[in-house]
Amino acid sequence: MTKTKPALRRWIAIVGATQLLGLGLMATVAFADTLRVSCTLLTVCTAGSTTQVTVSGTPTFNLTNQDGALSGNAFLAVAEPNLTVFTGTVTKGGAAVAAEETKSFTSGSIATLFNESGMNDFAFGGFRDASAQVGIPATSFIVSEFNLGAYTSLGGGLPGIIALAAGTLPAGTVIVAWLEDNVTSNQCPTAPCVNSQTPLSGSLTSGTAVPEPGTLSLFAAGLVGVGTLLGTRLFDRRGPKEFV
Repeated sequence: MTKTKPALRRWIAIVGATQLLGLGLMATVAFADTLRVSCTLLTVCTAGSTTQVTVSGTPTFNLTNQDGALSGNAFLAVAEPNLTVFTGTVTKGGAAVAAEETKSFTSGSIATLFNESGMNDFAFGGFRDASAQVGIPATSFIVSEFNLGAYTSLGGGLPGIIALAAGTLPAGTVIVAWLEDNVTSNQCPTAPCVNSQTPLSGSLTSGTAVPEPGTLSLFAAGLVGVGTLLGTRLFDRRGPKEFV
């Protein structure tokens, strides 16, 4: 029996390592969209549960690529919540960019709304969740699509387009981007095709993040715990009082 235990442990370790490797490979495949909306030094952004969150209604940002070299024609979609008329603007290098299309977005996805072949994961529910994290209960969006022109990045976080700005945006506005090229596939048999896009975790929501109730509870509990710990240490340092 004692001889089989080391062998059993080695077998369990091998199986565990294989499973972890498999999970790592799956994560790599799922992380195919490397395009990011990256805030510049002029805009303060924090990571949110769904997207990056900016405290400014006029964010400035670059389009960057986190992986290898990437190129295509870049597009931006700016989705303002609970409006019927689009009020924002987009500039590139200080020059205004005209919206190609503006549509109402109440269900479905951006892919269907703008007929974008090869696009994934831009569903209405994701936009609604992004707005909710800054305290805006969105029931609809007015979305404008902007053609930003050619994008080329060597990757590794380098930008392919710089000096972008959007404003003035109401709280809860969600900004996403994608690239198109003429390379077809089974998913996109007719060009132009989307070859990369910002996942909602790499996109941008205008507003100040609202802490979730659970987060507030944990924070309060932490304060109580710190107060108790400090009180206990002070008591221990003074020592017990002597009674005569």
